[in-house]
Amino acid sequence: NNPGFICVSPEYPESLAASYERGDDDNVRLDRKVITDKVLEALTTDMGDNIESFGFVGHSFGCATALEQSDDNQKRKWTRVLMAGSTGRQGRMEGPSLPQPNILLIVSKNDGVTSRFNQDIDSIIPEDYVRLDEDALRRREVVDDDDKKDRQRLPSKAALIMNRPNHISFLNDGVNQAMLNVLSPLLPIAQTLKLPVLDFDKYQQSQDAKETAHVIVPLITQYLKQEM
Repeated sequence: NNPGFICVSPEYPESLAASYERGDDDNVRLDRKVITDKVLEALTTDMGDNIESFGFVGHSFGCATALEQSDDNQKRKWTRVLMAGSTGRQGRMEGPSLPQPNILLIVSKNDGVTSRFNQDIDSIIPEDYVRLDEDALRRREVVDDDDKKDRQRLPSKAALIMNRPNHISFLNDGVNQAMLNVLSPLLPIAQTLKLPVLDFDKYQQSQDAKETAHVIVPLITQYLKQEM
């Protein structure tokens, strides 16, 4: 049998879609962990209990969701990709601080949201993480056979610090264009009122989602295939 992926994208209460009531009663209150736990329970129940590897890809606030998710089942393997969000360390710290193995960190120095909380992007990368080179990633081929091309394997603890992408650049181009169509008329008002616009003003000028995806999509695909 060939291995494969089951991909799930839950709608969390913080979603702008807001298609359901979150609930005020603590006994029935829906939050990210409750929803993700139910998703994992459904997967292991409906698809069989032989699923032993889970991958979480989080962007922005989704990084916290990816970091907090785990269980006591030692047979399961957890792989995480964190983009443009929390890495579990705020401010300058020394030494490693992420206990979970198998994490790929992707951040950008031009990310206005992340830099609001961490002026020095380099300081949020644990010292035991291997830094990846963006220019080298643009040139390298994706590894299809880990045994034959072991020298090109990615480190299990890896970090990519990019220079140009902003907070929105990491998202899908089609989604970004749809959001810009809605939000562009409101940007001047938000900027006048000094409201945070989550880098939509930057993306309105850069429009670089496809360029960013050219680097990060092969990287994330290879990392998940390798670690899962």
